[in-house]
Amino acid sequence: MTLPIVKHSFLLRHVDDLPGVVHEAFRIAREGRPGPVLIDLPKDVQLADASHLSPRIPAAAVPPPPPSRESLSAAIAAIEAAERPVIYGGGGIALAEAVNAFRGFVDSSGIPTVLTLRGLGALPTGHPLLLGMLGMHGCRAANMAVQEADLLIVVGARFDDRATGKLAEFAPRAHRASGRRPPRDRQAAPRRRRRAGRCRHRAEVADRRASGLHRLAPALPGTA
Repeated sequence: MTLPIVKHSFLLRHVDDLPGVVHEAFRIAREGRPGPVLIDLPKDVQLADASHLSPRIPAAAVPPPPPSRESLSAAIAAIEAAERPVIYGGGGIALAEAVNAFRGFVDSSGIPTVLTLRGLGALPTGHPLLLGMLGMHGCRAANMAVQEADLLIVVGARFDDRATGKLAEFAPRAHRASGRRPPRDRQAAPRRRRRAGRCRHRAEVADRRASGLHRLAPALPGTA
């Protein structure tokens, strides 16, 4: 009955199993994406004598592998190519204890940012790049920015329907951070020559964004 809302569920049959189950429950709860683990203690187990059991330190969680160099390079290429990127942050930032790394990435990249309800607090309320909370209970500026973005950089979020609404209509102009972009229609959008100064500016911005992403990635291992 509880499995749909927890990461794992244990039903204890004997008091002697208690140390091992608690040990394993802490490991599962902390490993990967943090989440609740239920330990069901029947009445007979609660009343049983546990004085002979020795205390055990909860198992340490095994951290997931860091992102590959290829995935980071693809993300950096997508950010450099984007013209209207938006950072979309969620509750996983705080769960990963990556608030400082996330703030550093936002500051160094200069990319406008929206947050989910559980992501609020990842940036200070008055931060100049914070557009607010997105979703059905969010603000217009945040929702419009996402809908007009050509790249969404998603950090610690899970695309909950309260944030996205109809997923098929969510951020229709945005591309994944894979570096793949559909070819542009040359007639509809002819290539323009850019001045050298503008090119240097874009290169400097790209360097700051890449540097910020490299600092953020170790704080959120395994995220894409």
